[in-house]
Amino acid sequence: MRTLRAVVNTALRIDETLTSNPVAFLRLPVGKSRQVDEIDLAEWWEKTEALPPIRRDLHRAMLLTGARRSSILNVKRKDVDLDRGVLIFNHMKTGGRMLFPMGSFLRTMIRERLEDDLPLDNPWLWPSPLSGKGCTTEPKERKRGLLSPHEYRHHARTMYIAAGVPYAESALLLGQRLPGASGGYVHAEHLVEHLRPHAQALENRIVAARKTTLLLPEDRDAA
Repeated sequence: MRTLRAVVNTALRIDETLTSNPVAFLRLPVGKSRQVDEIDLAEWWEKTEALPPIRRDLHRAMLLTGARRSSILNVKRKDVDLDRGVLIFNHMKTGGRMLFPMGSFLRTMIRERLEDDLPLDNPWLWPSPLSGKGCTTEPKERKRGLLSPHEYRHHARTMYIAAGVPYAESALLLGQRLPGASGGYVHAEHLVEHLRPHAQALENRIVAARKTTLLLPEDRDAA
């Protein structure tokens, strides 16, 4: 119907004998909005701690970044810049690539992930020997009470607000285009360091909710 409407609108501009677009009278039903239950972060940390290390870190990275499924799962080792503290997402719905500024916990976690998986000689950040592609293609821990990538994205967006992150900055961290004509002039890749404190604000809120019995990567280093 959208295609037909566009075709008729084009015809209206060409043929003055046409007076209206019949598709304008159609009202398509609107789907129900996705309902996402509130997450108990302390319980969630405990559940992720019980996963194999790669899956554990993947679930945590999905919440800490709020990245789309295709963006986070297609990260390769070469897309991690530890010196700059940046994760590079090359599969973006909006096109191009995104430089995500990692918080301190995520940066340490990813560094340890790279070190632990180095003997595998696998180019992917989330390697999977059971996948024909060589990397994890779909997190499948819902039976363990964990979330889908899109649900993590919902929670990240909500938690950005709770952490006091402004709308524009939270949208850019989620890889979204800003609305309006001026939004097209904003280049998030030029704002990595500006966005870093806001990414850290989300991370602080998530990590602070963990149970004290769980050790962070930096805590394990100290031990």
